Amino acid sequence: MSRIGEQPRPRIGVLIGGGNAAYRFAADDAHMLAAELACNAAASGASLLVTTSRRTGTENLEILRAALADTRTFLWDGTGDNPYYGILGLADVLVVTADSVNMITEACATGRPVYIYGLPGGSEKFARFHEALTLRGYAQFYQGSLESFATDHLNEMPRIVRAVRQIA
Repeated sequence: MSRIGEQPRPRIGVLIGGGNAAYRFAADDAHMLAAELACNAAASGASLLVTTSRRTGTENLEILRAALADTRTFLWDGTGDNPYYGILGLADVLVVTADSVNMITEACATGRPVYIYGLPGGSEKFARFHEALTLRGYAQFYQGSLESFATDHLNEMPRIVRAVRQIA
């Protein structure tokens, strides 16, 4: 059994991106995110399953590691295989930073509650994307707590098949 699978339930999966053309993820943002995660884990008795991206940055990774040291946390540090898909499969709830369409979409495809964690910045394109997911009930904006909510798997395959059949 892998280390992520050994973490006790409930499990909060955390997918962290980083700064890009639309969003900022600086040291103060990493401190804030870590504090929020630690608070939610303590309040619910949950474990944290955390993975980062190259955009997270070494400084922010170290901030997260230090701030979460006293919690039940698996934090992928970039060495070895990325447990990203394992986290998607094992988490009871997912928190995803707002900067990545791919990570948010893949989290929504699990059918588990997904919380979009806002970062400084943004764009009209991201705002429309986030709004579409929240209006359809696939995700909610993070507001300080991680309550479970009913959701469904985001599955675009039937729509894609219909579109291809109309073209063919």
